[in-house]
Amino acid sequence: MNLGVLTLLLAVGISPPLAYLPAIGVSIVSNFVLNRILTFRYALGRSIGGQFVGFLCASMIGASAQYLTACSIVNHIPSFIYRDFHPQLAALAGILVGFVFNFLINRHFVFRVERRATDSAGEIL
Repeated sequence: MNLGVLTLLLAVGISPPLAYLPAIGVSIVSNFVLNRILTFRYALGRSIGGQFVGFLCASMIGASAQYLTACSIVNHIPSFIYRDFHPQLAALAGILVGFVFNFLINRHFVFRVERRATDSAGEIL
């Protein structure tokens, strides 16, 4: 979804650094829905509001890494190369960097598996 929104915004003349921001925002919301339903299905019974706030906070780290990666690539390519370079490729590199951060943070904090208490014999309490 990120690249689709980005491509649309670039087509109407928005610069890559500005177009990356709403593209990332749309992907955060769509990723929350997909993660909640597919990746971390076991967490469906928990508060959607609390999970969304946690997801949003956690995603800010990945989104920042994604944005900085994409902007760094676009801003450091010489102008004679830039005309043939698609900002979507820079965004894709950023998406990959952000994905790693987002998955790890969400897996271990937002949608973590809740451990059940056990006694000394390993029986669930």
